[in-house]
Amino acid sequence: MNLDIQMFSDTVETKRKRSMWAHGLKIADGTFHRMGKGISTMELSYNASESSEKYIDEDVATTTVDEYAPSFDNEQTCYKGEPIYEYLNEKRKKLAVGSEAISEVINIDVLDKKEDNSYTAQKFACSISISSYDGEKIKYKVSLNGTPVDGTATIVNKKITFTETI
Repeated sequence: MNLDIQMFSDTVETKRKRSMWAHGLKIADGTFHRMGKGISTMELSYNASESSEKYIDEDVATTTVDEYAPSFDNEQTCYKGEPIYEYLNEKRKKLAVGSEAISEVINIDVLDKKEDNSYTAQKFACSISISSYDGEKIKYKVSLNGTPVDGTATIVNKKITFTETI
C-alpha cells in the first residue's frame, strides 16, 4: 500500500536562532544601537505577579495573573568604543538614579520581515540599574516600564530606527 504524505500548509518552519530576536538600547545621543557585542546571553524575564484564592467549595486554588514586570539581567564584556558599553559605563560612573537611569529599549522580531524590509517591533520605556563592574565585565538590569508601543524597526549598521504603528 502506498501512502501519500501531503503537507497541510504552505509555510516553511524555521527554527529560531537567538540572533533573530534583536534588541536596541537608546544611548546618550538619542540613537538606538543594537545590543550584542560582549553580551553572550540575554533572556527576557516576564516576572509575573499572581494572586491565588481557594474558595470554600473547591479543593484547588484559583490563580490569576495580576501584572508583569519584564526585565533583562545582562552581563556584558567591556569593549572600549562599543556604544552600549560606553553608555552603560557612564551610567555606572555617575551612579545614575531617577530620570538619569531612564532610557528606551526596542525588541525586534527579525523573523517577521515586512515588505518594506522592516521588522515587527515593540518599544518600551526602561530603567537601567548597574549591578556590578570589575573592569572586564559590567552587569546590569534593564527593567521594561509601562505599556509597549507597537511598530516596526529597521536595522542598518547596528543602528535601529523605530516607526510606531498607527
